[in-house]
Amino acid sequence: MEPQDTTVPWIVPKGAAVGDECLISHAGCGLVGRCELKTAPQRQTKGHWKGRYAAEIGEVKALTEAISFEFLILAFPEWKWPTYPRMYVTPPDKVCDRLFEIARDFMVDRAPDIDGLVVSEGAPRLREHLERERRPSIVKAKRDAVLSKTGCLECEICGFDFEKAYGEIGRGFCEVHHLFPLGKRGDDGKSTSLEDLAIVCSNCHRMLHKQQLRSVESLRSVIAKQLLN
Repeated sequence: MEPQDTTVPWIVPKGAAVGDECLISHAGCGLVGRCELKTAPQRQTKGHWKGRYAAEIGEVKALTEAISFEFLILAFPEWKWPTYPRMYVTPPDKVCDRLFEIARDFMVDRAPDIDGLVVSEGAPRLREHLERERRPSIVKAKRDAVLSKTGCLECEICGFDFEKAYGEIGRGFCEVHHLFPLGKRGDDGKSTSLEDLAIVCSNCHRMLHKQQLRSVESLRSVIAKQLLN
């Protein structure tokens, strides 16, 4: 399935320009996705957005999980926006670079999944999902290397194999976990090697991020303890 252009209006910084790539924030969650601006910001003169600037965005790329404001406050102590995220701003260049590095760590290699308008507790809101892996070439190389060596793509934590479970539709499928996110490396410029990646299933991948674990051994120990109970 090809990525779909899901152009919708969105509140954006006044100084944004057509073609800019932006991070999407949610007041109750944090940073939840990325998008590209399709039109220049226009000041709204009526309705709920009166006085604010909005632009059309397309190709919304959802993160696997929100990057919380608490995390941003710790990661960027010099940046005041996370303490008052109701404003719409363009961060300093250095902050922007780090933010996009962090956001790329929360993208996964998965088929596009587009949802339309949904209603939550009576208030309509637009929910968009479009997920992609941040480094397709290194992820493919990791899969190819493991397949060549072992003949399968078993989760390194629980042993789940998509092909064994789902047959033909699961062949060649897995998720790839970055053991040490680029966003937390600072400015050392270290590149990603195959040893920095782990083959995992979707469940284990979610648990690694939920508990902010970077070692497959640590989550494997959690599973082992549960089996003994």
